[in-house]
Amino acid sequence: MKRKPVMFFLLGLFVFIGGAAVVSIRESEVPDRERTLKNSDVVGIWEGSKGGRIELKEDGKVVLSKIRHDPLCASSAGADSLGKVSAEGVWQFGRYPDEGPGVRIEYGVGDSQPAACTIWAVWIGKTPEELVYLLHDDANGERFKRPLSQG
Repeated sequence: MKRKPVMFFLLGLFVFIGGAAVVSIRESEVPDRERTLKNSDVVGIWEGSKGGRIELKEDGKVVLSKIRHDPLCASSAGADSLGKVSAEGVWQFGRYPDEGPGVRIEYGVGDSQPAACTIWAVWIGKTPEELVYLLHDDANGERFKRPLSQG
């Protein structure tokens, strides 16, 4: 008869520890909405977990390589069979409603040069160097980080 209270206790402890681990992992990907970004926080190369690359330049220009194209963009010309594009454009600091700090990126593909598409890169984590994701591509799960050699 004494086994049931011990089993319930162990089960409760397991659920509590598992829940705490999930909260801890997800907390690292919560945007800090109060943070203000500086050029030194964002300028440089950001490499994606699925092969994408973003280079934000000091002069406000951006070079995108193999990033997932926003399906809401006016033109999908220039996107490969996986829906990825490489393009050039411009960036500026901004904040998408209900998200953390980030940059607004405008670029064009195909006949829509210089800029017909707008996407948002949002910084998440405790420090600006941790992670960046593209708002339109959040469900895809690609996260961008600075290469170790640049950090």
